[in-house]
Amino acid sequence: MAMTKEPEDSPYKRLYIIGSNNDNWKDISTAFAKGFHAKGVVSSPEPKRIKLEDAGKGEIVDLMAGNMAIKCDRAIRVGFKPMHPTLLEHVVDGLSFFDW
Repeated sequence: MAMTKEPEDSPYKRLYIIGSNNDNWKDISTAFAKGFHAKGVVSSPEPKRIKLEDAGKGEIVDLMAGNMAIKCDRAIRVGFKPMHPTLLEHVVDGLSFFDW
């Protein structure tokens, strides 16, 4: 989305998260744990708490460790309209794509 003027305080105000609802990583992790359990990939449907240093490397590890909320309120205010299932609604179906 293009902005018509420079932000007055933070350049990050030009960043819009596009999504279909407001989710946090704890709920997303719980949905993945349930989905992985249903596929027989993990032994429990509950997410497991691990130390950050044991989680691996990369952006997703840092994002999930922060239990950051994924909010698309600003994008909706400027006209974005979600049309697809939410991430939480899509997790289990999305996992069917992989051959476990």
